[in-house]
Amino acid sequence: MNTLKAIFAILICLSINNSYSQAYWLYLQGEEYYSGTRTTPQNFERAFFLFEESAKMGCPMAEERMGTCYYLGHGVTQSYRKAFRWTKRAARHGIASSQYQLGYMFFWGKGCQKSADKAYKWFHRAADRGDTTAIDFLQQFSLYTYQKYVWGDTTN
Repeated sequence: MNTLKAIFAILICLSINNSYSQAYWLYLQGEEYYSGTRTTPQNFERAFFLFEESAKMGCPMAEERMGTCYYLGHGVTQSYRKAFRWTKRAARHGIASSQYQLGYMFFWGKGCQKSADKAYKWFHRAADRGDTTAIDFLQQFSLYTYQKYVWGDTTN
């Protein structure tokens, strides 16, 4: 079923934009190796190579996966700095989950200097795009800051 969806997506992309379709095809191949399927064994190194080629061609989903690979050390030596750079690229291209991840990285200082203001900005962008994790985080963050700064209590 996933193979049929991938073929259909490739055919649509081919009719729209040949260069992006090649990048998207590489991304889809990378996903197959990243997750592993019945016919494709999991191989993080191969997945990383395919994501990198796709990202160089401007595929935002591949940029997001590059950030994930660097963050977790899948197929490449772990590097929060490189994860931050790739995640930021994907976030700027409007990928909501990358916007959330970028906020998380700013919040905890992973690959960048800690910045609650920048974290809050990126969490909001992700939430505005419907990212439920960002929405949940902002609700918890709002409750925490309200208790801390109004009541001086952060026990809940």
